[in-house]
Amino acid sequence: MDRWLFCFIQGALFSLFFTGQPSVFSLSFVIILSLLCFCLKKLRIFGVFGLGVFWLCLHGYSYHAIFDDNQIDRFTIHQSKRLIEFDVVEISQQKASQLKITANIVKLDGRPLVKPFTARLNYRITSENNTVQPTFFQGQRWQACVKLKPAYGFANPVGFAYQRWLREKNIHLTGYIYNKTPNTLKAISTGQTVRQKLFTDVASSMAGSAYQSIVMALSFGERYQISQAQWQVFQLTNTSHLIAISGLHIGLVFWLLVWLLSNSFRIVNHIVSCCFAKSYLTINTRWTVYPVVLLLSLLGAVFYAYLANFSMPTIRALIMLAIYVLALVMAIHLSKTRLILLTVAVILLIEPMALISPSFWLSFCAVSCIFFVLWRTQAWRNRTSKSLLLKFNQFVGWRLTDKQQAYWQVKLHSVVTLVVIQCALSTLLVPITALLSQQVSLSSVAANLVAVPWMSFVVIPLILFNVVLVMLNSQWLNKWVSQWISDTLDLLWHYLSWLAQQTSLVWSISNLQWLLILSALLILLAISVFSYKRWLLVSLVVVASLPLLLTELTPWHKGDWQVRVFDVGHGLSVLVEQQYGQERRAVLYDTGAGKPNGFSFAQSFILPYLKSRGIKQLDYLVLSHNDNDHNGGFAALISGISVQQVIASYPEKLSFAVLDQTKLITCDKNKQFAWHALNIEMISLAPKPTTNPTLTSKNKKRSDNDKSCVIKIGDGEKSILLPGDISKTVELALVEQYHNQGLLTANVLIAPHHGSKTSSTTAFIEAVTPNIVIFSTGYLNRWNMPNKEVISRYQMFDVATYNTAELGSILLEFDTQAYATKVKVSTMKQNLRPYWLFN
Repeated sequence: MDRWLFCFIQGALFSLFFTGQPSVFSLSFVIILSLLCFCLKKLRIFGVFGLGVFWLCLHGYSYHAIFDDNQIDRFTIHQSKRLIEFDVVEISQQKASQLKITANIVKLDGRPLVKPFTARLNYRITSENNTVQPTFFQGQRWQACVKLKPAYGFANPVGFAYQRWLREKNIHLTGYIYNKTPNTLKAISTGQTVRQKLFTDVASSMAGSAYQSIVMALSFGERYQISQAQWQVFQLTNTSHLIAISGLHIGLVFWLLVWLLSNSFRIVNHIVSCCFAKSYLTINTRWTVYPVVLLLSLLGAVFYAYLANFSMPTIRALIMLAIYVLALVMAIHLSKTRLILLTVAVILLIEPMALISPSFWLSFCAVSCIFFVLWRTQAWRNRTSKSLLLKFNQFVGWRLTDKQQAYWQVKLHSVVTLVVIQCALSTLLVPITALLSQQVSLSSVAANLVAVPWMSFVVIPLILFNVVLVMLNSQWLNKWVSQWISDTLDLLWHYLSWLAQQTSLVWSISNLQWLLILSALLILLAISVFSYKRWLLVSLVVVASLPLLLTELTPWHKGDWQVRVFDVGHGLSVLVEQQYGQERRAVLYDTGAGKPNGFSFAQSFILPYLKSRGIKQLDYLVLSHNDNDHNGGFAALISGISVQQVIASYPEKLSFAVLDQTKLITCDKNKQFAWHALNIEMISLAPKPTTNPTLTSKNKKRSDNDKSCVIKIGDGEKSILLPGDISKTVELALVEQYHNQGLLTANVLIAPHHGSKTSSTTAFIEAVTPNIVIFSTGYLNRWNMPNKEVISRYQMFDVATYNTAELGSILLEFDTQAYATKVKVSTMKQNLRPYWLFN
């Protein structure tokens, strides 16, 4: 059976690496081939493998087929506002001015849908509608006017994969509620779920507490109230997993209920024995109380998962618990390997997209590590617990009876086991946590050794007791318990905050360092599992595989450089990188946008990418002009990495609170300087600022665009031109002044103003004569950029066009040896990450 389960899981994993979206033909081919394999006994194992492929591909096909089932064109749904009816599934509030709602859309433009869409909607509270702000609750049905788009996420090498997250949650559409249309936003059904009522009551019970956000996260899995400062402490100490209701919390509730119910039955059993001189209840037997205890405890765990809105981590934990409980009740022996394989297989049957969730792999590796450590350290833990007890008795001078010694040895053995498991998890999971966060926290062991037992045996039981008291409406006792929760969290918080302040214990790591950590861990595991000759062979294989696993180990030739155009939606951010000695030097042109809710592309994608590349400082940061979609991440970037020089066309508007004025260079025309092996030229031609008081906001914005800092970076043979958001007025002026000098000529051009119809004139294209043009635009943006006429204009000159909205982040490699006459172009969605689940 283990082999069949393993092959089914392998088939599901294999299907993730398909590059095209699953089709009816591919599904039919796979299922027919699998059935044919089942007809032959020797090939049945391949039939199981095929079923795994079919099951995941079927889910992928259904994800897109829902548009056809509802007779809706997914590529035109964004073109107009839609009137919908939706059920509120979940609410998360990022800021006081914005709500994020997960909704099931049941009606679209008055027409009932065959299959409801799952959508993620934003509702922004503005001054115009603040006085009549509606209150959304889980379980209600609303009517609203919305703008919708097919689910889409930015495709960058590092950072949060929003597209993958949307697919994992089975979300088909994103959009926002249009709140300026009168009489369209109204509640159809005002009923609330039990969870929503409990959520409101528990939040009221913890009102005024500094730790209300943490309590709500541990009670209901809603973490949106946790502040950025609190998140930073959890991340620096690697304790974020304690704030997400997961297998640890579900398992804790289950075993806590087992302990409570077992002891309750024992007390009843003792009372009955005393009264009737005979015990009618028997604990820990197969057919009496113990199965009832297990099943009731499982129901309690299910209720806790309901409070967490049946998130995927809780469902995974419930599946494993249910299999374990049923095996115990039915007296079926399950090995640890079969328990894991059976759990994963059932999870795939219920929610196939769990395979693409990082939390799934983190949970899977954690459980596997626990079983591995328990297996390999069993004898050592027995010896250590006996030795510690003996030394303690000798030190204190106690004389314990055999029964007492056995009792305390069991207790001490449990403590040693918990310490060993925690230390092992902190070590063995380093590659995964480092891959997700680009950092290694040396304080994580000390933090988790205290935080895990404190949260497990003190804080979480008190929080659950508080929920029970809220359900019983016991206000007097609830006040005391709420205060105890705050006090216990306060003690832990002071400890974690102190650890987080030890910044020297947190190391940022690059891809190369991550690979070395992974290799060291694999060698360590080989030593612990295999004999001398085998682990030596495994170690040699790991070391020999290093150059194949990471392209960073391939040295750059002298003069090589590369350009990364980030996928930042309607905005721009371009990183130019070259090797200088043993270090990588970088220039960043623009930072992308910053959102009112605190999100910034610099914080989410650019800084993590710089860490992964081992870039510790920027030699130059160029801010083309004063527009949010180009400089919105300035503050986040400055606070996250050292910047040597800042080049800007609007120095008077920069915030000097975060910038040393000595690092500022004004972007003026005809400035040029050497940057190691490359040259940087400023060829701006900014028009004089107007003082016309009647200037409209539209014209003022266009004037700011025309002040963009035009930069050309090259090595003498190949170059890239970065013109910002200049319009055709500035383009023609640049052509008139610089065309004869050849300063505008470049191999690669970042399209001016994202390819709008007010730029990319024929004269400018002729002057630049690019081989490649890149449009940095938003997916299905409201300005319809890049303009079709502009694209045709470039194609008329045989210029290869690339669009970040369609292809994701774009990498340009200027290799002086391998690509002497041309530039190598790689895109996220076609070359680096072409798999169907990301596109």
